[in-house]
Amino acid sequence: MQSLGVMHRDLKLGNILITHATKSVKIIDFGLAVKLEIGEQGEQKTLCGTPNYIAPEVLNSQPYGLQTDLWSVGCILYALLTGTPPFECPSVQDTLLKIRKGKFKLPDHMSEPVQDLVRKLLDSDPNNRITIQDVLEHPFLTEFMEKLKPPKLKEEFQIALKNNIETLAKKESELNDLLGLGDSPSHLSSSQPKSRKVMDPATSHEKEDVA
Repeated sequence: MQSLGVMHRDLKLGNILITHATKSVKIIDFGLAVKLEIGEQGEQKTLCGTPNYIAPEVLNSQPYGLQTDLWSVGCILYALLTGTPPFECPSVQDTLLKIRKGKFKLPDHMSEPVQDLVRKLLDSDPNNRITIQDVLEHPFLTEFMEKLKPPKLKEEFQIALKNNIETLAKKESELNDLLGLGDSPSHLSSSQPKSRKVMDPATSHEKEDVA
């Protein structure tokens, strides 16, 4: 989405779906989305989005661009790990005030890598906020994606498996040689009866005799 210059402007948990069949993640509700031109920072005064996920630069009517969506991604990640958005308060006004101050608390149960990623996503300065490329290369994501890969065969097991296959092939070849089977059906010709023509003295006619 960001590679296409599309800014969603309302990323939140409610706009993220997971398909039942393939477990793929889908983003929905592009009603507030805009496509930015190359070099364009964004709109300066359009206040839109959902309070719990809105970026401080949007609240302050500052120029904003694709980095705004990454703030929302930080709020989503925090909510997934804790059960509540990072700036949620009993009232909308208090929530927005907390966002402007950029104050949030990271629970102790979060690992250091994920804490680091959340901090970088929820940087109040969009110029210092982590980029999408750096997010994809962050240790938290790379380690997590590595764990999702199917287990690999250990090198020792691969070697043992190869040796076993070679041993079985060798024993099969030796057994074939012992039984006289060889690699071709030529052995069958020796067991087939050969016919020859002989003269029958009673009739003076040739007839076939099986040797």
